[in-house]
Amino acid sequence: MRASRLWGVLILALGASSLFLAFTNTNRSYRSQ
Repeated sequence: MRASRLWGVLILALGASSLFLAFTNTNRSYRSQ
């Protein structure tokens, strides 16, 4: 049970970090134009 919760938190953190990276990438491209 605890392991599954750990996996959920890990996946959540991964998704958040990827979303943040995508946001910064789009922001950079928008600024460069």
